[in-house]
Amino acid sequence: MRAQNAFKILLTPGCLIVSILILVITITPLLAAGIVGLAMIKGEGVVYDWYNGPFAQWLGLGCATGFQLSESDLQKISAIGIPANAVANAEAARRLCGIRFGSNIDIGMILAIMDLESGYGSKMGHEDWLVAINSNRNTNHASEIAAAEWLLDRWQTYNVRSTSSDAERQIYPGYSGYFGHPSAGEIGDGFLPTTAKFVCERLLMDSGDQELESCNFFSRKVSAYAISWYLYRGGYSADQSSDQKIASLYTWNHNLKTRGALLDRAKLINVVVGAVNIISDVASVITEPGKTLFGDLRSLLIIVLDSIGLLPERVGWLEMPLRQEDLNKSYWSDGISQDYMETTYDSRGHPAIDYVCRQVGIDVIAVANGVVIEPNTNTLMGALSITQKGSNFGNNVWIDHGGGLYALYAHLNSVDVNKGDKIVQGQVIGTCGSTGNSTGPHVHFQVLNVHPNQMQTYRQTDPGNINPHDVLGTCFTFKKEE
Repeated sequence: MRAQNAFKILLTPGCLIVSILILVITITPLLAAGIVGLAMIKGEGVVYDWYNGPFAQWLGLGCATGFQLSESDLQKISAIGIPANAVANAEAARRLCGIRFGSNIDIGMILAIMDLESGYGSKMGHEDWLVAINSNRNTNHASEIAAAEWLLDRWQTYNVRSTSSDAERQIYPGYSGYFGHPSAGEIGDGFLPTTAKFVCERLLMDSGDQELESCNFFSRKVSAYAISWYLYRGGYSADQSSDQKIASLYTWNHNLKTRGALLDRAKLINVVVGAVNIISDVASVITEPGKTLFGDLRSLLIIVLDSIGLLPERVGWLEMPLRQEDLNKSYWSDGISQDYMETTYDSRGHPAIDYVCRQVGIDVIAVANGVVIEPNTNTLMGALSITQKGSNFGNNVWIDHGGGLYALYAHLNSVDVNKGDKIVQGQVIGTCGSTGNSTGPHVHFQVLNVHPNQMQTYRQTDPGNINPHDVLGTCFTFKKEE
């Protein structure tokens, strides 16, 4: 009888929850050890790669390896127009290909290709794929069309439009086609469909990384890795003479003038980036905390893994200022109603990203550590500072996230922080709303690389507004000068 009564007590809601938590806490270290053990068996190394590991997506973790720059180094690469995340992707790809294939690809050439082919992803083509392919007199149209259709099928299988904002913009709904570079139908950073299919089949499909396996060449990560490998396969090496490099670049582009331009640009980048202090293997992790039961259990597992030293240090930026489950995807599959410099509502371009929340009052979270600031009310952006509901931005928060980067979270329903507050990544700073000049509940997320007081116009760039996608979801961290 006592045993039956004890069993009934254990089944009460409170005791049941406590029992489950105790069980989870008890078995988690063993589970974690098993995870790392599996990673080692798979040959992923003694230091577990959470970014590419099979449990990364389930846990909401990313970027096991980061790269640090001082503020002066950041200024150097910014001065020649290179975004920080491009350096991080190129460096990661260069090192990974070096480890796997023994290649020796300089970071300058990878970045030069990204620069001249797509402007680091800002210009991925605007011409219909069939029109572009058929207008190229130097390729076999039937072969290019067949390769492009093969890639479209693969992209649909991996549903890349729902996982990549760049892919969603470039690939037609229903995966019926894509916008490519004019006169060739090239994809992303200059990949002809036949070349992209070849790289996909020979390299990406068996990489063990789902993003790479998707062969989404509109992805910065996929493109960087593909460029590095394709250069290696074409015989390119950083230790070659200029003439040898020009010759080996034939596999990338048959035009001699274009190859010369790539080499000249690579030399300049190598001088600047080569002098930058890039520290690899900086353990880092990005988390997107959730408030659902699943999110809470996942967060508990992360805490336990962290407490026993199996998680790397948490640095870098979150992917967005809302949790995934709080996005409204009824009308936009990525939850973004207006992207950076999009001209849907304003022909002059929108200098921020608008994340649509599913309802008023849900949490808005800080994407990185920082300090709440309030711009001078006499300056352009200062007129739109904290808790000014009547302004264009409504209730809003400015945060200095370090490294010379400042973020604006606007149209909030309420603000839960004050000037001078130190903020940690994932902290709730307010709730989503539609205050100010707004057509519905969303978060207007704007990033500057100058203090808001230095802005002269709302759309000012270089310095001024930067594309938030260049820093969101990146492990690229900024180290203060000593």
